[in-house]
Amino acid sequence: EPHPAAAPPRSEAQAGPPDGDGAVAPAPVAAEPPAAPVAVAATVPIPAPVPLVLPGVKPPVPPEAGDQIVISIADRRLYYVGRDGRRRSFPVAIPRRRRDTIVGETEIVRKRRNPTWRPTPSMRREDPSLPEMVGPGPGNPLGRHALDLGFTYIRIHGTNRPRSVGRAASHGCYRMYPRDIKRLFGLVRVGTRVTVTWDPITKVAAHLLEPLPPVNVSG
Repeated sequence: EPHPAAAPPRSEAQAGPPDGDGAVAPAPVAAEPPAAPVAVAATVPIPAPVPLVLPGVKPPVPPEAGDQIVISIADRRLYYVGRDGRRRSFPVAIPRRRRDTIVGETEIVRKRRNPTWRPTPSMRREDPSLPEMVGPGPGNPLGRHALDLGFTYIRIHGTNRPRSVGRAASHGCYRMYPRDIKRLFGLVRVGTRVTVTWDPITKVAAHLLEPLPPVNVSG
């Protein structure tokens, strides 16, 4: 016997179940379907959030960036941040003239023990009596250790004139006490970043170095 024809499907207006008396209940308002999640392939790395960097403020240096030297002309000091995060500070002699001062970013390109000193062309023009070179020894203006920078003719070195340290006395280099350059020489490596700035350290590198504690002069 043929089955009766199936009832046509109810429209969206009749989607709700019938009430107990057989009346059709009003259909509920359909909610907007949620947005489908965006699939990210497992092999595609998700970029890290970009930190906010304000104009004129340097972002902190991550530990993997390595060690760094900051020389402050205003402070007449060299600041060193080691790869272990430790901070050290040393007095230096700075260039005596502004025109001999090169500021900016560079790096250590060579380390020399018992270096040979050769006056720059400008030094020889100013004083033709200077020798072409001075070998290792007590009369060498570089002392016993020299760190050559990427700036032409500029280096961090010892001195045979320790009283000049802390003063504006050099032709462009940065002199250190013999004990200090020996210590720094053992800490740094070829490739250590070097920044030379006119400004005090508290202005340009507060993200690297904590301010030095006040000196207790009361005894």
